[in-house]
Amino acid sequence: MRATFWPATLVAKIALHAIRAIGRRTFCVQRRHPGPVARRSALRNWSEFALVFALQAGVERLPVAWILAGSRWLAALARGLLRSRRTQARARVERSLGLPAGGSRSRQIVASAFENIALNAVELPLIERGLARGQSIDRYLTVEGAEHLRAALASKRGLLLCMGHFGAWELLPFAMERLFTPIWIMARPLDNPLLDRWLIERRMRPARGAILKDGGGLKMARALRAGEPVGLLLDQNAGRQGVLLDFMGAPS
Repeated sequence: MRATFWPATLVAKIALHAIRAIGRRTFCVQRRHPGPVARRSALRNWSEFALVFALQAGVERLPVAWILAGSRWLAALARGLLRSRRTQARARVERSLGLPAGGSRSRQIVASAFENIALNAVELPLIERGLARGQSIDRYLTVEGAEHLRAALASKRGLLLCMGHFGAWELLPFAMERLFTPIWIMARPLDNPLLDRWLIERRMRPARGAILKDGGGLKMARALRAGEPVGLLLDQNAGRQGVLLDFMGAPS
């Protein structure tokens, strides 16, 4: 009976966020990070938000096998639609790894990259669902070298946990809160303010707090000086004050 009414629950949640957005005047917004000013339409913001919310509702209720298969299907769809991104990615992979142009290996690597992004979107809610049903966290997470991390935390000298946008990066604050201690997370605001608010709320649940990337250097320094851990994804655009580095044969 519960499954019969979940679309109505979804509509109610979207309506609640609509009321919040009206109060914040976020129907047409500007970028909140350095770069050319860009305006986004309300239709685009709400379409993206409704799609993500619908997918989230499905993740909370559908069988795991269906969710994983659906994620891979969406990854294949995105790979087919985003032709320029796919072509650029294949060219970089082939150039940096010395693979033959148009070969099957470069296609496989790029397809796996798209699939990894899609799986990142569903892994955390799936783990949370499993834990709520009494499953052990050891079923999902394995930590190697935990003794080094505990020693660094015990020193109370501040700790930077650095990684990039590969693997299961969204699990970092969740895993730290469950197995060690909550951390601060540094993140860039999304261009869609509706999704940005929703994602921040999800990320904040296991974290000490969020530090915005733009202008957040002082706050991060204060957290480290206080002996607190900070999670940071290094492969981000730092704006005009950042430094461009070569990645896979091209400045990034």
